[in-house]
Amino acid sequence: MVFGSHFKLTFLNSSSLFSNNIFLSFITDGSFAVYIFLLLSGYCVSLSLDRVESVLPLRGYALKRYLRIALPIAPIILVEGLLYLTGCFGYHDVLVHLQSNDIAMQAYTDLSFNGWVQAIFLSPLGKCSGWLDPTWMMKYIFFGSFVVLVLKLSINRTSKICTLLILSLSIIILALSSLYFVAVVLGCCIFEGKKAFHILDIKWCKSLSFAFMLIALFAYYLHLHKIVPATSLVIGVELSSVSQNILSWGIFRKLGAISFPLYLIHWPLICTFSLWFYKCFCGIFYESTVLVVFLVTLFVLLLLSYLFSRYAESKLNRFSHRFVISAAGEDKSFASCGENHQHQTR
Repeated sequence: MVFGSHFKLTFLNSSSLFSNNIFLSFITDGSFAVYIFLLLSGYCVSLSLDRVESVLPLRGYALKRYLRIALPIAPIILVEGLLYLTGCFGYHDVLVHLQSNDIAMQAYTDLSFNGWVQAIFLSPLGKCSGWLDPTWMMKYIFFGSFVVLVLKLSINRTSKICTLLILSLSIIILALSSLYFVAVVLGCCIFEGKKAFHILDIKWCKSLSFAFMLIALFAYYLHLHKIVPATSLVIGVELSSVSQNILSWGIFRKLGAISFPLYLIHWPLICTFSLWFYKCFCGIFYESTVLVVFLVTLFVLLLLSYLFSRYAESKLNRFSHRFVISAAGEDKSFASCGENHQHQTR
């Protein structure tokens, strides 16, 4: 969805096709995808922490979370630096012709070497200095993990009423800061609710799932804040064994395995390869060829994401796991935290 959103604002920003088609608008809604992303992040962090019996040393946990995000990002930004030096981002004339969104028009402009160095180390904290703009949301993933950690420690062995009060209060407080943090906490709430009430054992679970799916549909159609349909959709899927079985198909599992590289690679790929392909091979004045550009870009994106996941990300994750264990001296229960969920940042 994020890839579709960025491709749309680059190549089809002036098209009325998406505003007139609710389905196309939905599958290219990057804002909606971000909230789903954050909800699932909070859920996965809760699941990972729930499997750890001992209290986590915060130093080791912070290092593990940082490296889990930073190590896959760093090589992407290094490659971006090489592409920028060779002029691979110089397609402003194509963007002007396409009447692209300002996000695309201003991408990779006025960049500096100092910003490039900062982006390598600070992108996991949401400061990309213009080098890898999609990482703006990484700070909500990173710091949201600590919010979930504190909540998990706070509600440990408390009653259901106390758990509900603590989670509700945290949502109210975080709403004053950012709804992105609220989304992470809501993901934690969904996990805790499922665990506490054994929702899947309820006889009318299917009806409840259908109801939440309808709420998500109408909330999106009525243009309510994206966090409302996103939360309803995640709850609806969580309550539906059918939906979970479908999402467990091999193709979706493989997409899930490369989702983080796909998220990191898609934007610089659009701003370089896609624009180059459109200008050189399709002709700058043939808008009907945008579909060809989309399909070719999608194929290249999937290929690069697969290669990066298999030959770079997996090795970097193993390195970070060993490094954290040796540097922080965690016990085995902590060492297993996140090992069973290598892609919880997605």
